[in-house]
Order: sequence, then C-alpha cells, then structure tokens
Amino acid sequence: MPLQFARPADQRAASFLSGQLADLRKKERLRELYRQQPSVADAAGLMTVAETLAPVVGLDLQTALGYLMEFTGE
Repeated sequence: MPLQFARPADQRAASFLSGQLADLRKKERLRELYRQQPSVADAAGLMTVAETLAPVVGLDLQTALGYLMEFTGE
C-alpha cells in the first residue's frame, strides 16, 4: 500500500522503524570497522577510533564512543 494511503499512525510507525533500522545499520557498520582496527588499550585510543570512524558511518562522536565502549565489553 502506498504510504500516502496509510493511516497517520501507520505512517509514524513506519517512519520510526525506518529510523531504527538505519541506526542499527550504522552500529553494525561501526562494529565491522572497529574489528579491523588495531587493538585499543586505553580511553585515549578509543576516543581516537571514535573520532576517526564516527563520520565514516554517519554517527555523532558521543554515540560512536558509546557503541565502541559497548563493543569493548563484548
């Protein structure tokens, strides 16, 4: 069904889910790129990786850093 014929609530839900999927794709792309990086031993190194990769995947620095911290705990 074309979006213009969907109910407003359905349109909002589709828009929300589309945004969520885009965010998940960015997170997974960041994870892939992070795994290709040399091992990071300290917070300064993690910040450097975040500064390098955040713009590549389309994330802001704080979000990228948060994800990277999550990845190091895995």
